Amino acid sequence: MSVEGGEYVVLVVEDDPNHEILVRLAFERGDPQATVRVERSAEEAIGYLCRLGSDAQAGSAVMPDVIVLDINMPGIGGLGFLEWRGQQREAVRDIPAIVFTSSNDPDLVSRCFELGARDFKEKPEDFVDLVDLVRRVLRRWRPMERGLGEVSA
Repeated sequence: MSVEGGEYVVLVVEDDPNHEILVRLAFERGDPQATVRVERSAEEAIGYLCRLGSDAQAGSAVMPDVIVLDINMPGIGGLGFLEWRGQQREAVRDIPAIVFTSSNDPDLVSRCFELGARDFKEKPEDFVDLVDLVRRVLRRWRPMERGLGEVSA
């Protein structure tokens, strides 16, 4: 992963197709070095990361460098995803998660940070700020050697 002049992978967990488009456009315009992967639910994101964990053992997969997570989604939602992530091996647990949601309730913000979120941003009208936020979080995060153990669902 490299933020300055290098490519990085952003896993976006977002159920709203309009917000997905806005996130993709923000990265296309703001940082073409970012590869954006979208999963439509927490459960799909967990399945994706579990598959990556299996593929990583074979040396054919790269974990995302950052996760951008909506909270208000059907199923276990973003909070359930953060809880799951906190129980995983370091390769998953240490991927910085940025909560990007339509609520700014102080209790929700506190809960997200308790569950390991690195940053929290209420969705604005213009998603361009998201790119800068992701880049700031990645610069602060010092990647550790990623283990190759399995990720559990």
